[in-house]
Amino acid sequence: MDSAYLINAVDRSGCAFRDEPLYVFEDAYESETRDRDAHFPEEEVDVIHAERNGFRFTIDLENLVDKESFIDLPVWNYDTYRAVAVETGEDLPVTFGENRRVRVEIPAGFSGEIDVAYTEPWFWRVAEIVSVVSAAAFLYVSMRRMAMYHFYS
Repeated sequence: MDSAYLINAVDRSGCAFRDEPLYVFEDAYESETRDRDAHFPEEEVDVIHAERNGFRFTIDLENLVDKESFIDLPVWNYDTYRAVAVETGEDLPVTFGENRRVRVEIPAGFSGEIDVAYTEPWFWRVAEIVSVVSAAAFLYVSMRRMAMYHFYS
């Protein structure tokens, strides 16, 4: 990307996105998987401040042009990433960006803070409940068997 601007140059204290492990997909270029910076067209987007906490990004930015623009974040995109404009609560489109990364589409004229976070799928909660119920049932049956063994011995 010729006009890519690196967030590290904007705010080195909180944006050195360097803690991601290296994964390689079939259509991903290995040299690009080592790049841990966010990318955006610098003539279209002005990033004022950005910070990362695990899989959550908070980015204060402004779209400088009268058309939709984007920012690519340095994490692999999964279906449950969600981007929200903090001031309005409006959901922003999240798509696949360069090298399968999270791409947040920024509306024309947008100025404000964006919160991008990974949200777990609903079926994970169902699986957790099933796991807890199974563990409780196992403990109950085990304790009953131990009680019966001690009673009859």
